[in-house]
Amino acid sequence: MLQENDKHLARAEVLIQQGRLRDAEKEVRQALHADPQSHKALAALGRVYIDGKRPAEGIPLISQAIGLCPDEDYYLYLRAFGYYQLNLHTAAEQDVMQAIALNPWNAGYFALHAFI
Repeated sequence: MLQENDKHLARAEVLIQQGRLRDAEKEVRQALHADPQSHKALAALGRVYIDGKRPAEGIPLISQAIGLCPDEDYYLYLRAFGYYQLNLHTAAEQDVMQAIALNPWNAGYFALHAFI
């Protein structure tokens, strides 16, 4: 059975996919209210901001998530994408290369690297 935070994050993921970022942000904030140190919730809120073209707000949240879970390749990819949006190509390349090193089977990481 899913815990309450997991339910909020699952709903947020669906809302993000639907482009309903404000609603997704509300769900993620509820999860963060219950557990402010949830790396999943921090990364999800960072993704909401990055998808909403607000990378400067998303990057610090994703950095917190990376601090809590440094071996999560997807978080490095998210932060790399945020850096890419800000035209910080050196930082973006460092993060995406680290994500690739952790998970060389994700083609999306190579696609981002090609854009950088």
